[in-house]
Amino acid sequence: MSYGTWWNGNPRNEILDKVWGIDSTEIETRVVDETVRRVRQKMKTAGSKVRISAVWGYGYKLEDCNE
Repeated sequence: MSYGTWWNGNPRNEILDKVWGIDSTEIETRVVDETVRRVRQKMKTAGSKVRISAVWGYGYKLEDCNE
């Protein structure tokens, strides 16, 4: 999972494993949700042309705001 694509359509349990090394089958954590919230705030402040969208039941993906 490369830095540029790790948000694109990855389920939160895969993000937990690949980024933080957390086995999400054993614990419940909101670290991904909190990180996404913080990144969204920073992207908005910076005037980013992309956004992070939740894919219900799966994970997160990047979307172009111009589409």
